[in-house]
Amino acid sequence: MLNMILNRYLSNLKERDELDYIFAPLLESMGYQILKKPSQGQPEYGKDYITIYYDCNKNEKYLVHFQLKAGNDKDLNSRTFTKENGVRESLLSAKDAKYEDFSIPDIKDLAIKIVLAHTGIINPNFVIQFNGFIEDNFNGQDEPKFERWDIHKLTELFSQHLFNEYLFTEKRFNLDLLKKTLTLLGSGDSDFPHFKELISSILSSCEAEKKGKVIQMLSTLNLIAQLVFQYSQEINNLHTAKEHVTYLMLQTWGWILENHLEQTEYVIKEYFGLFFLHYNLIDHYLLKFKDLYFVENGYYSDIGHEFESIAYPLRCSEIINNLIYYYYVTPILFNKIQKNELTELEKIIEFAVFNNVGSTIPLFDNYSVTLLNIVNFFDNIGRPDLIKRYMHEVFNNLSIIKSVSKRLPELKNNMDYLIEFIASKERPAYYQDNSSYLLSIMLEISARRGYDHFFEEYYDYLRNNNGKVVNFLVYHPPSNLVENEHILFQKELVEEGSTSVFSSDLITSSQKSTESIDVFLGFCQKDGMEEFELRTEKTPFKFLLFLAHSYYLTPYFPSTWRGGGKS
Repeated sequence: MLNMILNRYLSNLKERDELDYIFAPLLESMGYQILKKPSQGQPEYGKDYITIYYDCNKNEKYLVHFQLKAGNDKDLNSRTFTKENGVRESLLSAKDAKYEDFSIPDIKDLAIKIVLAHTGIINPNFVIQFNGFIEDNFNGQDEPKFERWDIHKLTELFSQHLFNEYLFTEKRFNLDLLKKTLTLLGSGDSDFPHFKELISSILSSCEAEKKGKVIQMLSTLNLIAQLVFQYSQEINNLHTAKEHVTYLMLQTWGWILENHLEQTEYVIKEYFGLFFLHYNLIDHYLLKFKDLYFVENGYYSDIGHEFESIAYPLRCSEIINNLIYYYYVTPILFNKIQKNELTELEKIIEFAVFNNVGSTIPLFDNYSVTLLNIVNFFDNIGRPDLIKRYMHEVFNNLSIIKSVSKRLPELKNNMDYLIEFIASKERPAYYQDNSSYLLSIMLEISARRGYDHFFEEYYDYLRNNNGKVVNFLVYHPPSNLVENEHILFQKELVEEGSTSVFSSDLITSSQKSTESIDVFLGFCQKDGMEEFELRTEKTPFKFLLFLAHSYYLTPYFPSTWRGGGKS
């Protein structure tokens, strides 16, 4: 079963770069010492990978040059052989190329072997011509040895040396979970329990102190992510792939932190492949909305019918959070990105926020995560005017919903209760909106930024709801978060941490608005904030913190919006 999955995966690779992510770990697991890897976008003149390999059976050491072909060039035929930068040119370049490494004294004396690795087959009509070419140029006296690894050979090698450890176990447990995951990708199951169990099983079985085991595990997770991506493309459901791969990437980073490997060079190198794959997936996902970027209410779907009153705001939040993450990560991965490209992204995000009504309609209290993502984004690009405009629209929509529907955002973020409320137009017994983290954050941001008229207009109206006084809440992270940072990437923090409550009795109806604001800010000042630097912030993957909050919807910590006075 594993060989069938691998064979299909390898043969369907669309880009050579996709093969690179798992090829280097394969070579290392087979005992090859990698001296040089290909540079993306640069001509390698026949030297994709240069390695040293000791063949214990023949008691001989080789300098091995690997040439990789995938995608449109995966099959050997007259076209792929003779075209510019094709197989013929690559192999002859590899034969003529000289590699020097003065740190390896005997490298010039090593026998040379050239391996063509391609994720396809050789056309039967081309076999005689190709064999003649090999006979004329390789395997003779004083000539390099030649090997060809086709799709069948690669499948066998990957299965035997790289993925066997974590997928093809004796009880086939993980392989069965992978099969169920791929089969159910299009089922609409948003919880994907088989996939979560698979990732947990792989992570928990890895011996963190053994480099080889860790590399195998990270390569296996990379393969699983690519399989999910590939299968989801086939069924045209990239949302499913995004949810699965984001979960996998965050869980893996949590494991890395838990085992204190976040500064280990080989771990960073292997994890980067997963990080880049996830970025590529987000890129493909966002391209699905390309034609809607500048369409008024473009993220609204007519086929949603009655449920669109819920789906539309949630979809807007999801797209905007992904756009902002994409904006932050792109310059890290591509340091030569043009300023005008980022400016275009800024315009797309601004349009998404202000020209999709759903973007400013909070349904659940965890909208506070999206709100702070948007506020901080506008802050980062130097547009405080957009923050004020955005805050006003959110306040206004909250007031309209309270006036018309007699509800505020649901505190526990329970979809069933919200659906029941909207469908029946009657308040469910367990619908909770008498406490809010979101309203507390919005009022504090307004007070700190000098939006006094927002505070004056909305404080009294929003704090009284359904005959009760709304509690304004502030979430504080666990006191031992620095030591247990990994939990932030493994789940939503619900029971962990603590909550402080602003007592509405501190503000009386007789007080002037300026006095009320001072009292509220006094509470915030006394409430304070935790000041610490998380280990993730010291790595190339600091925006995983943004992703973790956006995915699990753990409330942001007070340090995200507190600090300084009115601005």
